[in-house]
Amino acid sequence: MASSLVSRAHRRASEVYLSRIRAHLSVGETKEALNDSLRYLQSEAAKNRKRSPARQALTDAQMAGYIALLALRLPAHRPQGGSALMRMPGPDTLLKAFDDSLESAEGTRNDQ
Repeated sequence: MASSLVSRAHRRASEVYLSRIRAHLSVGETKEALNDSLRYLQSEAAKNRKRSPARQALTDAQMAGYIALLALRLPAHRPQGGSALMRMPGPDTLLKAFDDSLESAEGTRNDQ
């Protein structure tokens, strides 16, 4: 059952949210891509909250911490391979950065 839920969530992500985010990045709409990724996070949290309110409360607190940490680090953040950018990156560069981030996160998750 749990693997079925995870499988459906993964499929939903790739079919809906990830394709929507990639579509925004492919035309240089980075703000919209970020907003869709946040909507995806909120949507999945809401679904988990219905299934397991107690567990999701802890998850919400942890995610709030992760997001706050990202915000704290943002002023000092230098994107990989983009520290010397003098102009806006093109869609190919944006999509590559997105895909590299996903692969890196997947590798980290699979190592745990």
